[in-house]
Amino acid sequence: MYSLSARFNSLTSAFMTALAITAVVISYLSYSSMLSIPADFFDESVNFKITDYKISTKKLRSYGGSSSMPKENVKFKFDLVSDLTPLIDFNTKQIFVYIYLDLDEPSDKSTQELFDMDAKNVKGRDHPHHQDSLYEDHEVHTPGTRTLGGAVNGIEKDNKLVFWDKIITGNSGYLNFKNLKSKYSVWDHYPELKGRSGTFKLAYNLQPWVGPLLYGEIDLKESIIL
Repeated sequence: MYSLSARFNSLTSAFMTALAITAVVISYLSYSSMLSIPADFFDESVNFKITDYKISTKKLRSYGGSSSMPKENVKFKFDLVSDLTPLIDFNTKQIFVYIYLDLDEPSDKSTQELFDMDAKNVKGRDHPHHQDSLYEDHEVHTPGTRTLGGAVNGIEKDNKLVFWDKIITGNSGYLNFKNLKSKYSVWDHYPELKGRSGTFKLAYNLQPWVGPLLYGEIDLKESIIL
């Protein structure tokens, strides 16, 4: 006859096995429901427009600059209508949404030389409004994700400037904003922003109750020359 402790261990083992199987099934069903969303659904349901922007030169380190190497910062005003509700199901805890400007590389040689000089100053420093680990590409993808760029002088040069974000909770992922101000003043590794061009994109980080984080992005079909 089994002892009480042996029976307890057996029941605990069975419970943990059942719990693990349930978690795998829930994760699979949640991920499958996302894959069933048409690839062009979000592209057709999003309306985005930049209404105004302002470029200013900053010398403070909190704005990416210094007294010897000032940085141009930019802030935006924009309209946004988007419905991310199809991403929400029984396993969704919250969705982290952010909008960023994907800057093109400057072609001017002198600008490149300035970047090489500035790289020595910014290496090892934090850039809170650049693409960081929270926004990086991961192994689990949803339609629309893409791999980040390479690095120069040890610094990531993907040129993604995140200027607005929001956490969505509840059962509705509908967003409707008019003439909304960007939350952050953003800068690039290059000292100057004037004359730079780029495109705007909306990205999301879906956090489920059970399972891996899911990432995706939507092309907002809006470009700009600063």
